[in-house]
Amino acid sequence: MTLNTNGIASDVTGKRILITGGASGIGAASALLLASRGAKVVIGDLAEEMGAAVAKQAQDAGNSIVFKKSRCHQRR
Repeated sequence: MTLNTNGIASDVTGKRILITGGASGIGAASALLLASRGAKVVIGDLAEEMGAAVAKQAQDAGNSIVFKKSRCHQRR
């Protein structure tokens, strides 16, 4: 992976990337950017509806993002 002058990955075509917390904020923005540059992205998050919406947004644009709901284990 190479970085452009802004420190943003520019050559990610075909790379597989996993982003936790990808349903909103920086995680969602990173997922959308990387997918738009050719990466195959999987995002995980507890926020199911928001994660599905990010994946749909990318897919509608012809990019590859898959959403998987994260599991939260409570401490006992």
